[in-house]
This record gives sequence, C-alpha cells and structure tokens, in this order.
Amino acid sequence: MKQLFRDFGYEVFRRDGELRLYDRRTAGLVYARGLLTAFALVLGGLGLLGGLNLVENVRAPYALLGVAAALVPVIVVVQRVYVARRDLSLQDVRRGWIIDRRERVLRDLAGNVLSDLAGLRVEVRTDWWRSRGIAQFIRLRWVDGRCVVFRTIDRSRARDVRETLDDAIGGRGVS
Repeated sequence: MKQLFRDFGYEVFRRDGELRLYDRRTAGLVYARGLLTAFALVLGGLGLLGGLNLVENVRAPYALLGVAAALVPVIVVVQRVYVARRDLSLQDVRRGWIIDRRERVLRDLAGNVLSDLAGLRVEVRTDWWRSRGIAQFIRLRWVDGRCVVFRTIDRSRARDVRETLDDAIGGRGVS
C-alpha cells in the first residue's frame, strides 16, 4: 500500500484498485491542545507577573496560577490521547473510507456501501471554524451523506488531494 498524502491525522493510500482514506481523529486534539496551552501560558504569565507585582490591576494572581497549573494535567491527557491515535496501526484505525474503483462504490472500513461513485462529489472548503480560514478540508458528498476525508493548511496539497479523489471517482463535478 502506497501512502499518497498525510496531514492533520488524515492519510490517503493507494492499493490495487482502491483509494483508502483514513482519519486518525487527531485534528481536534491538536486544536484543543493548542488552545489549552495558550490559555495556560496566558493565565500563568499574568498570575506570575501579578504575583511579583510587575503588573498592576491583576486581581487574585495566585488563582490565575492555580487555574494554569490545573490545565497542565488536562493538556497531558490530551497529548497522550493524540500520541495513541497517531501511533495506531492502520488496522486499528476505526474511521475511514474506501473508494473502490473496480466495484465503483464508496465504502466505510466496515465494508458498508455508502454510495456508488456516480453519485459522489468532491468538495474543497475553507475551514473557518477550527482554523479561522487558514486550513482547507476536502469532503466527499453523496445523496444522503458526506464526510471530511482530508484537512490541510497547504493549498497546493489540498488541490492535489482533490485531483486524486476526483480522478478516483471518475473526474466529475468538483466544487
């Protein structure tokens, strides 16, 4: 199996007549870890500066330090979950999809047919929610469903993934 793309916990592989798309579900963990770390640093910094009387108008600096310290174990747990998911073997990844070019269907990893390839569309969207417009996500859409199959901040990689997916489903209707 040849890996074609990897970013934000999403991976794309080619194997025989299939394109295999895996989601290790790490993107949200990276976002949460970054946000929690930023909060801990800001609160800890304000608490430290207020405790040393280097900044005025900081009320309860030790409470700020306490909250920052309480965030550390949460950050550690998020990091451990991230590492565990990142290091899973592909056989243990539970979220993913298979574009089967021989049978002309999209399946989930359990083998359930989600759509025929004729009804599948590739969409590239800007991720305003998690990245404030920095990242793009690639989504597959069919009549009664949709799924995000890749996310990246590299616009040329997003284009390459989109073209690879479009080619795999037969080159129709990219939006």
